[in-house]
Formats: sequence, structure tokens, C-alpha cells
Amino acid sequence: MSEPDLLDAVAEQHAPGIARIYNHYIANTLSTFEEAPVTPADMAARVRSAQEGGYCWFVAVEGEQVLGYAYANILKPRTAYRYTAETSVYIDPDNLRRGLARALYDKLIARLHAANVRQLMGIITVPNPASIALHEQFGFVKVAHLPQVGYKFGQWVDVGYWQRDLGERPHAPACARNREPIAGVLAQHLQGDESVLEIGSGTGEHAVFFAQRFPSLNWQCSDLPERLPGIAAWLTETRLPPPVPLDAIGGPWPQQTFDAVFTANSLHIMPWQAVEALFAGLPAVLAPGARLIVYGPFKYGDAFTSASNADFDASLRARGQGHGIRDFEAVDALAQQAGLQLVKDHTMPANNQCIVWQRS
Repeated sequence: MSEPDLLDAVAEQHAPGIARIYNHYIANTLSTFEEAPVTPADMAARVRSAQEGGYCWFVAVEGEQVLGYAYANILKPRTAYRYTAETSVYIDPDNLRRGLARALYDKLIARLHAANVRQLMGIITVPNPASIALHEQFGFVKVAHLPQVGYKFGQWVDVGYWQRDLGERPHAPACARNREPIAGVLAQHLQGDESVLEIGSGTGEHAVFFAQRFPSLNWQCSDLPERLPGIAAWLTETRLPPPVPLDAIGGPWPQQTFDAVFTANSLHIMPWQAVEALFAGLPAVLAPGARLIVYGPFKYGDAFTSASNADFDASLRARGQGHGIRDFEAVDALAQQAGLQLVKDHTMPANNQCIVWQRS
């Protein structure tokens, strides 16, 4: 099955598909409090209204079929609410469990963040475990519960408000999906009291989770200088030290050694010369017997492990910045040059690997 296209140019042609999906939820669920079916013209008008107000819609399409949509709109019409948006997502019932809701929300939230929206609100009828789980994966936190404020299908319905602050802490949805499998690998290869340097800490969410899971680990975050404030915002709720700047090519590298170095989803989003520089810098920070743990997608024998990885690689290379999924053999050669020997190559969910090397 091919990957759907995610479009932000929602047009008149998408209105019938959007209306079809929404009418299913009106007629069969408590997800919306609307009770009368809508027409394609109704939905086209709503899309135009949101777009004219500076908000966005995304649709997932496969050929001519609309599989789902996500959108944002102002929470309330008073002008002081202009930095707060209500977000929603609806998926065709025949296309659930394809990751479409996550993909659409990822695009939507990134666009809202770029548009300087500060607060996101997800308004969810309760109970709705799937919607709640989706929002909490994206960093939404429940802030209010309104009992029996709706009446539909002959029953009173509660509503909960979930909120996410875009201004203080960045968020990477992939962290919530991969942290448990990665923790399983860390538990196999670390004793639990080592010093760990994380290269490319990203948002800092991995560090927070692993600090909770392995409270004896001494975890040091690092990343490019412009990303440190976002990481520091996450670390305020932990005992971890402040993040330090580290550019694989330009440094500066920490002036100490560590029992382990960990990096996730980094090798494919840096140019190859940066990957080479990273491995060249490792001997200075790895203690004798230290382990290197790398999580992310790889190729083997110049072959991708899945069609989705091949598509992902094509999208990376289209950026023209030297990004791309790396050949395991080439990375292993760099590891050997740095005095590292392969210990274990773990196959992970979502066509990823977690590879462990050890300094001899």
C-alpha cells in the first residue's frame, strides 16, 4: 500500500471527501456535538473561513480519495485569543491504524509553531481513549473536565480540555513511539550507573524519559547551540545537568570521558562529512570499554530494509543538504577506525535499528 500524500493546499475538490468523513462521525459517534449532516459546500466554507483567518487545514489523500484531515481554528473570536488555536483530526473509518492521525497532526503542529501560535487546545468528548492517547503523544496535558455539558444520542456527555504550550518546550512525537524499545536496549547494554553523553539530544524528551527509567545514569545532553534552550526547558523537571553545545564538525567536544555515547535519529539528518567528524571525535570522549549506541534507519548492502525507508531516503536527499539513510557497512567502517567493535545490531519497530559498538 502506497503512502498517502499530505496536502496543506486544501481545495474545493476535497470538500466532498471531508464532508463524507465528518458525517460518519456526526451520525455514529460522540466525537463531535454536531447532530445534522453537513454538505460539501458547508465544509468548503469552513475551510475558506479558517484559511482566511490565517489558520490551516491538512488532508491525507490517496489518488482522488480523502483519507483524513486535520485543522486548526481560533478557540474563541475575541482578539486576545489570537495566539491560541483549537485543533482537530478526523480519519476515514476504513483507514484507521495507518498512522494518518499522527502524520497529519505532526504537519499541523509544525505549521502552527512556525506561525507563532502559542497555545493549542484539544477539546475531546470523554471517554475517547484513542483521541486522548494521540493528543498526549503530542505533549497535550489535560487541564479541565466539564461534566455533562453535551447531550447526544439520548445521553449526557462529558468534555475534557487538553492543552499544549508551543512556546516553552519543543516536542518530537517520535520520542513517545520509540523510547520504550530504546530503553529495552539500554537496559541490556548498560549497568544503570554509567555516565552517558547524548549527541544530538533534539528536544530533550529522550533524556527526560531515560532519567526517569534509569535514575542512576549520569546523562549529559548536547546539541547545536540554537537547540539548547528547548532542551533546557525539558530538563528543568529532572536532576540532569544543563545541556552543552556540540557540533560534530566544529565542536567543542566535552573535556571528559564517558562510559557510553548515545545518539538517536541523527546520522541521516547530517551530511556525511559530519558523520565522519562525529566518529573521529569519539575516541576523545569514550572511556576504555565504553559503548556507542546508535538508533535510526540503516541500509545493508546498499539495500533498504523497507519501501517506506526508501521513500524516506528520497525525501531526505531531495533537501540537497547531504542527508540520507546511511549504509551500515560504511558506518561500521568508521566505528572500526575509531577503535570500536560491533557488539549487537538490534532490529527495532518502524524499520529502525539500534546498533551497539564497544571500545576495545
